[in-house]
Amino acid sequence: MSACSNPRCGCNATAGDYVPLDISEAAPVLGPLQPIWDAWLPIAREINAQPESHFAATLRYQLVELDDASEQYRQSVNSEAEDACLAHYMDEVVDVISVALNWLRWLGLNDKEAAFVIRRRAKRYADPMAIFAKYRGILLPTEIT
Repeated sequence: MSACSNPRCGCNATAGDYVPLDISEAAPVLGPLQPIWDAWLPIAREINAQPESHFAATLRYQLVELDDASEQYRQSVNSEAEDACLAHYMDEVVDVISVALNWLRWLGLNDKEAAFVIRRRAKRYADPMAIFAKYRGILLPTEIT
């Protein structure tokens, strides 16, 4: 079985880790994420017809929108618009999750399989400090000179 070859990743995953061979542990639904999954069902074929690059590009665009919403919220603190700006900021975070769920759909997973993969990945978070340390101090491309 081949292992992940991305040296930056450090996940040490093997091919078997990414094939939901037994989805009996999967939740019957995605919990609070199920409405997001279901909202995209009517256009699942169109989503699946996209090239993989669509999801990376969409995620990059979504992160720009998230950054804009973050700045708008920071500027609105202690103003009448604070609650509305916070709601918009939270919506943009949810949109990032939506892109990720549709990427899993594009990979051929149904909602039960996606739930299985999410739960399996969450087991890695048993040592969150190691993961946090890996990403601590990451610079945004605009901060790199």
